[in-house]
Amino acid sequence: MNKRTKSKGRTNAEAYEFYKEHIRSGIDPKTLKSIADIPSPASPTFLGKLVGLWKSRYGRRQDTIDHWRLNDTNPSLADTIAKEILVARTRAHNALYLTLPDLPASQFAIAQVQLASPPVEVSTLVDVPSYGPSFLSLWADAKSQGLSDEECAQSILRWRCHEPVGWLRDDERKAKSCRFWTGR
Repeated sequence: MNKRTKSKGRTNAEAYEFYKEHIRSGIDPKTLKSIADIPSPASPTFLGKLVGLWKSRYGRRQDTIDHWRLNDTNPSLADTIAKEILVARTRAHNALYLTLPDLPASQFAIAQVQLASPPVEVSTLVDVPSYGPSFLSLWADAKSQGLSDEECAQSILRWRCHEPVGWLRDDERKAKSCRFWTGR
């Protein structure tokens, strides 16, 4: 028996649907309005708000890929080889980004509180996350485009709310196949 068939857990397709459903549930208009109120970069809560936005999407990715860390009643991916490859690739990418934003030091304490409650796998911004882009990689990517701090915040908000085009194609394909299903 190989490694792929020994493990219990979600199939890749089940994990994909789980993640898609949970992300979509967090981007309804009511939620978007409440999270879009990002304070100015001078506000003591600016970085904390952004880290909270990042953490909400990142936490869903962690939950989808490796749920056992939080709750062993809802298993992680059964395809352990794919999970190991994904984690290694993601960590290698995130390890390139360890520079903190040039923001007032007082903002980092609030950001730490955001990371701690409820916890994700990282406890500081310079820890290297395993399940998706790090906050620092998103910030650095936005800054490399010459964006202001306000524009970087909007970039992180867009990442938090992004719905990939592939999701829409999948929905269309499913709808199309359901129209041809007669139920017999």
